[in-house]
This record gives sequence, C-alpha cells and structure tokens, in this order.
Amino acid sequence: YPVEGSHLELTETIIQELTTRPELTFDDIIKYWGLSNMEVVVMVEAIDPLISGTFQALQSYQAEDIAYGAKFAPVFTENNEVDMEIFHDIIQDPNHSPNDEVISLIDNRKNK
Repeated sequence: YPVEGSHLELTETIIQELTTRPELTFDDIIKYWGLSNMEVVVMVEAIDPLISGTFQALQSYQAEDIAYGAKFAPVFTENNEVDMEIFHDIIQDPNHSPNDEVISLIDNRKNK
C-alpha cells in the first residue's frame, strides 16, 4: 500500500499542490468576461396563483450589459411595496469598482 499509479500513492503535499488554485480577484473575473466573448442567459419562470398560468422571461447578458461593481437599489418602500420608479436603478459600490486597465478593456469591447 500505496498502489503505484493510482490516487493512493499521492501524498498530502502532492494533493495540496494539485488542488490549490490562486485566489481570483474581482478584476480577474471582469477581465476574463471581457476577453472571452462570454454570454449569460437567464430564465425566470413563475406561476400565477389565480389562474395557474406559467410565465417565463428570458434575458441574455454580455460584457457590455454588466454594471461592474454595482448592485440594484433597494426597491421596497416603508409600506413593503415595490417602487417601480427605481426598479432598474443601480448603485455603484466603491469597494468593488474595476481598475483602470479593466475599464479600458470593457470600453474597447463596447466600441467593437
């Protein structure tokens, strides 16, 4: 024991080296998204409780559609109602804003 040529001969050190990955940063993710020509497709499905009708919404997002480092504004009022006037508003988070290199990459992609 250990069996040569199998996972049983791997030491704890070798396993650690094989499974440890560098930590990704916010900018790494944005940069990859911008360079890879990636698209995310989102499908939301709901059922109307009165008539049991099924409704679907389908939306796709590419790099130029994303507000990097932002979040949606709170839309619920004090009366627990949704304020549709601000439903699509976003708030930029200064702690998660892309750096200048990444912003340049995004701008160049938008201009293509």
